[in-house]
Amino acid sequence: MNPCIFSWSSPAVALGMVLCAGAFAPSSAQAFLEPPAPAGGAWAVSWRRLPAIPDARGFAGSFAGASGNALLVAGGANFPRGMPWQGGEKVWYDQVFVLESPHGDWKQAGKLTRASGYGASVDTEQGVACLGGGDAKECHRECFLLRWEKGELLERPLPALPAPRANACAVKS
Repeated sequence: MNPCIFSWSSPAVALGMVLCAGAFAPSSAQAFLEPPAPAGGAWAVSWRRLPAIPDARGFAGSFAGASGNALLVAGGANFPRGMPWQGGEKVWYDQVFVLESPHGDWKQAGKLTRASGYGASVDTEQGVACLGGGDAKECHRECFLLRWEKGELLERPLPALPAPRANACAVKS
């Protein structure tokens, strides 16, 4: 599975997301679209392939974002022993991968406190905020910040959501 990053920036919004179904990425690790868009027009983006994440099936529902000039992909789930209609069971992951250069290789950066996925994630100046999510047993309200600093993964807790949430999105404004 070839993850791709596509980011855009404006005075109000800076977002990053990993598109696990695609196989292309912008010509740099992030494509910055210059606001405002032309009236009735669209921004131009060029795409190129990023290295494949080191897993034969890839991951669904991972937390993802940019920190310390690197792309972080954390947690998520897949069906390593067959698809659900073949009797396979979903497995949740705690692995965190880092891509420090669009021309480099993914490395295992560390592990989350617990296996989790399908939460919201958003880039901040302090790192990647990971919000809610869940595992095979429950949805979570816990939130945490992932930061890539001097070749090391740092994780710290953030205030919890008012209620458990999964399959959400986040926007920085």
